[in-house]
Amino acid sequence: MAFLQTGRSQTEIAGTLNRFKSTISREIYRNSFEGKYDSCNAQVTAIARRKFAKKATKQSPEVLQIVQKWFRIG
Repeated sequence: MAFLQTGRSQTEIAGTLNRFKSTISREIYRNSFEGKYDSCNAQVTAIARRKFAKKATKQSPEVLQIVQKWFRIG
C-alpha cells in the first residue's frame, strides 16, 4: 500500500518485494475497494475468502481401488 501511495509502478513493487508482477497485479485487483487498494481491508477479505474456500476431499474407496488396479497393470 505504501509503495502505491508513493506512486511506484507494479513492476517496481514486484522487484522490491521479489515477487512476480502478476502477483502484485492480482493482489491489487482483488483487494481494491472503490478504486483504491487498502491493505487492512485486503487482509480481512483474504481471511474471509480462506474461511469459505472449498476444502480438498479424500478420494472415495472406489476411486482408490481403480487407481491401484491401473498401477498393478502398469
